[in-house]
Amino acid sequence: NINISRGTLGLDELSFDNEIVLYPNPASDKITVKLKNNNLSYNDISIINSLGQVVKTQKLNNDLDFNIDVSDLSSGFYLLNIHTNSSTTTKKLIIEK
Repeated sequence: NINISRGTLGLDELSFDNEIVLYPNPASDKITVKLKNNNLSYNDISIINSLGQVVKTQKLNNDLDFNIDVSDLSSGFYLLNIHTNSSTTTKKLIIEK
């Protein structure tokens, strides 16, 4: 037997996604991340390569504006995950050298 259920997932993450500004994108040396919602408790950020490997992590300490050095990353497509106490939001990141 196969059970199929219908529903909507991730509504909280959709609204959280609008609270994040990431630039420049594409990037080569560093990226700037601005988090607009100071009501959320931001924990950490991770950058994941196209193989699904975490290549960089950074604790946020509730900083709303911060830079991340990406000069050590190879050119390619990455995912930037931002974790709060209750959710994770993913942004696309392109590195061009």
